[in-house]
Amino acid sequence: MPYQETSFLMWIVFFTQITGLASSWLARIAEGSRSQAACQWFFLACLALTGLTTMAAVDLGPRYWLISATTLSVMILGAVWDFRPQPGRESI
Repeated sequence: MPYQETSFLMWIVFFTQITGLASSWLARIAEGSRSQAACQWFFLACLALTGLTTMAAVDLGPRYWLISATTLSVMILGAVWDFRPQPGRESI
């Protein structure tokens, strides 16, 4: 299998990471709006793309797949963590 140039692969991985993080932020911002469903579908597509990029980057070495895995973790954390203050809970 012919290998692509490393800088080209780096830009693909970088673009995937930035798009994934932006989709996580966009899904949070769109909560309760008309575009919530579309933003959530976009987030899920980017989550799948980031997961595939992480699996594909294992062949490229730790420098690539560690960044992809970190982005994947941050995207999942951003999707499930509730940042709103909880009623009845006092801050410490």
